[in-house]
Amino acid sequence: MDTSSSFTVAAGALARTSSVAVTVAVSVVAVSVTVSVNVIAALVVVTVAVAEVVTVSVSVKVAAMAVAVVVVVSVSVNVLAVAVAVTEVVMVSVNVIVLAVSVAVMVAVAVAVVVMVSVN
Repeated sequence: MDTSSSFTVAAGALARTSSVAVTVAVSVVAVSVTVSVNVIAALVVVTVAVAEVVTVSVSVKVAAMAVAVVVVVSVSVNVLAVAVAVTEVVMVSVNVIVLAVSVAVMVAVAVAVVVMVSVN
């Protein structure tokens, strides 16, 4: 084998090796890009799912708080109404008692006057 044929064989081997290396490199890059894109897509899906769960959870909590506030306000209004009703009953009772005492005093005074007049 002369020098030129050795050079040709070496050049051909180098070309084939370079071609294989380039193919492998391109394949590795393509696989890396695909895996990266898939990982990013999965992360996006998980992030969106978590965001939705958090949103629903917050919405449920806000709704529960709103219901609790409505219940508290309703109970407070009812308690206030009962308190007002009890106050009115007590006031009416006091008025009746005062009226009864006033009538009793007036009757006593009238009886005393009648007795005095009769004695005189």
